[in-house]
Amino acid sequence: MQTLKIHHLEAVINAWRTRKPVNETTCSICREVRHLADVYGQMIYDRVEEIPMSQLTAEQAMALQLPL
Repeated sequence: MQTLKIHHLEAVINAWRTRKPVNETTCSICREVRHLADVYGQMIYDRVEEIPMSQLTAEQAMALQLPL
């Protein structure tokens, strides 16, 4: 079973934030970071270091693959 580790998720979120910075006009983050932020927040709330990749939505899985 493949898993997603929280440190990898943090790296991907940071890569997206560098690639697509916050829009200062609307103060909004990009769509990819929004998808991944849900996973990140849940992992922190649940106090887990990793989750099965099978728990991700299609959008979350796609956002993980693109920036690095």
